[in-house]
Amino acid sequence: MMDFYIHEIIEDQRIKALLLKDTEAAKEAKKIADKCIATGEEPKLEAGLLPIFVLGYLADHALSVNNARGIEKEITVATLKDVNLWIKNYEIQHGTLGLAEFHWLMKHYTGRLFRLGRLQFVFEPTLFGAPEGEVVLDTHIPQDEPLTEEACLASFARAKEFFSKHFPEKDPKYFTCGSWLLNPQLAELLGEDANIVKFMRLWSNHHTVATSSNQAIQRVFGLGFKAENMANAPENTSLQRKLKAHFLNGGDLKGTGGYRKI
Repeated sequence: MMDFYIHEIIEDQRIKALLLKDTEAAKEAKKIADKCIATGEEPKLEAGLLPIFVLGYLADHALSVNNARGIEKEITVATLKDVNLWIKNYEIQHGTLGLAEFHWLMKHYTGRLFRLGRLQFVFEPTLFGAPEGEVVLDTHIPQDEPLTEEACLASFARAKEFFSKHFPEKDPKYFTCGSWLLNPQLAELLGEDANIVKFMRLWSNHHTVATSSNQAIQRVFGLGFKAENMANAPENTSLQRKLKAHFLNGGDLKGTGGYRKI
């Protein structure tokens, strides 16, 4: 069991060794995963190693569900590999191996979210100003690659074809997105040539959806970085230098929502 997960999804050799060695954790994880598959209920798990084991058993389930829809294996693999980013983030924050984003990753491992090129897409009810009553494709931005306009447009085109082919009954009409990356202030701060600004311009109906700038601060200055420590924030990149000055001058950069037609 977990061969697919160990050999095709997990990248950290230390995690692979734990999955093979810790038989007690594996037994517990299999019971949790089996119940989740049978009932459709999401287990409530504390952050740590156990969620990594549970996802190992859910990986086969995701592959089976996606195969039944005719979804190419390479898409399933690209989607499930998101777990590696969150394992790395956990170690950066806590100095040990583990996972805290089990709830988020359940979307990937139950056949609801898909990575199609640069971006990820998941079905949601109406969000971020899209017309009421529409099922939308909510868009998420993995942290692992440059956010170029060309790559994003290619993802939108691929998503339109993918969901029309594999989920024709859903018939979504809009992409939506909620992120600090959609905040219109970015144009003034970074200039129109910046990739982030070009991404922001792809969306309509920008409006604030968050009460703080925490998402921007942690994505730019590091996971766990606190706003109150802004005077000591790193200045290793142009983005860090510009946003540090912006925040120290009393500015904010709250999460913003928008939509675009499919």
